[in-house]
Amino acid sequence: MEQIIEGRYPDYHSKYSLVTFHPEISYAEAHRRGNQQDQFLLQICREVESIQELDIEAIYQRLKAVVGF
Repeated sequence: MEQIIEGRYPDYHSKYSLVTFHPEISYAEAHRRGNQQDQFLLQICREVESIQELDIEAIYQRLKAVVGF
């Protein structure tokens, strides 16, 4: 799911990408944001049986609101 979101939305970056490829973001901020993203996405994964059930646009919008990127 994270790869789909990162591929579709250029303003979304995984924790790995934040830490590795975005020196303008401090490590502490990348770590904080990445952990929030991870928790949010893991909760979504617990709620569905298959990736076909996902509304990626809705998840992306909720993720933006929760994490604030």
